[in-house]
Amino acid sequence: MSSVLRADLLARAEVARVELLAVIEGLSDDQMAAPSLDDWSVRDQLAHIAAWDELRYYEIMRVVRGQPTIYHDLRDDYEVKDINRAFTYFRRNLTRDEMLRELEFCRGRVMELVETISEEKVSEAAQGRVRIGRIAEHDLDHATQIREWRQREGI
Repeated sequence: MSSVLRADLLARAEVARVELLAVIEGLSDDQMAAPSLDDWSVRDQLAHIAAWDELRYYEIMRVVRGQPTIYHDLRDDYEVKDINRAFTYFRRNLTRDEMLRELEFCRGRVMELVETISEEKVSEAAQGRVRIGRIAEHDLDHATQIREWRQREGI
């Protein structure tokens, strides 16, 4: 991956994060805790995003060390749902402000790592099983879900 592509990945991640944060702007703690999509609240969705960023960080570190990633063998949606449920569980009681700090911290760690590792390892992590190239799309997917929920609820 060239430095131009690295810059593109970082820029797309930043734009997507700005959009995600904009769509939750003005939501109260109570609104963020209300079930919104498949029994997930906005807070659950944000916890999920933070958790996957955290996972990406450690998976990228495995790639950097030349080790295999450990989350590459997820076989179906059921296994992914189990992991998502576990990930969100640990952050379920965070307040809005705590969740925002968690999102910032977890994403910051990933972006710092992407900025500092070799081009070869960025490419391997972006294209391979870790798929850091999907960071922006993940934020945008959830921003869309939250926006649609807000429209349905008139919030």
